[in-house]
Amino acid sequence: ALAYFQEAIGLYKKNGAEPAEYAHLMVSKGVVFQTQKEFTKALTIFEDVLQIWDEEGNKREITKTLNYLITLNMGLQDYDKSKFNCLRAIEIAEEINDVANLEKNYKRLSEIYEKSGSSKKALAAYKEYLKYKEEFYAIEKARVEELTQKQLDAEKAEKDLKLQLADQEMKTLELSNLKVESEKKEQELEMLTQQKKLQEAKLQAEQFEKDKVAQALKIAKQK
Repeated sequence: ALAYFQEAIGLYKKNGAEPAEYAHLMVSKGVVFQTQKEFTKALTIFEDVLQIWDEEGNKREITKTLNYLITLNMGLQDYDKSKFNCLRAIEIAEEINDVANLEKNYKRLSEIYEKSGSSKKALAAYKEYLKYKEEFYAIEKARVEELTQKQLDAEKAEKDLKLQLADQEMKTLELSNLKVESEKKEQELEMLTQQKKLQEAKLQAEQFEKDKVAQALKIAKQK
C-alpha cells in the first residue's frame, strides 16, 4: 500500500500537481504508518498535510488533519500537543459551525485535562461536549428524518408512476380491444355488404328470368 501511495504521489508531482491535489494520498500514507505503529513517521506526514491545508486556508480539511494529530498525540501521551491541537480544532470548528467536530474535540479535551490533573477544566469541557452532543444528535435526527421523508417521497413517486403506467397499459389494452372489435364489425359489415350484393344479383337474375318467360309468353300469344 505504501509503495502504491508513494508511486501515485510521485506521478502527481511529475505532472506538476499542486500539493492540495495529492494531500489525500499523503493522509493515506500516514494512516498506514499509524497502523504499523510507526508513529513518528505518521506524525511527520500529518504535520506536512496540515501545512498544506494551512497554506490553502481550507478550514474543514485543517480540522480533519488536526483530528489525526490529536489521536496520535494522545496515543503518545503528549498532552501538551494534544491540548494545543484540540483547542485549535475547536476554534476552527466554531468558525465553520462544525458541530460534529466540536462534540468530538470537547470530549477529547475533557480527557486531556483529566489526564493532566485539571479536573475543573475537564468538567467544563465535558459540559460543552454534552451540549454539542445534544445539538449534534438533533442535527442527525433531523437529517435522518429528512432522508426518510425523501425516501418516502421517492417511493410514493415511484408508486404513482407505476399506477400511471398500469393505467396507461390498461388504456392501451382497451384501445387494442376496441380496434379488434372495430375490425371485427368492419368484417361483418363487409360480409353483409357482399351478401346484399349477392342477394341483389340473385333477384336481378330471377327478374331477368321472369322477364324472359313473360316475353316468351307474349310472343306465343301473338303467334
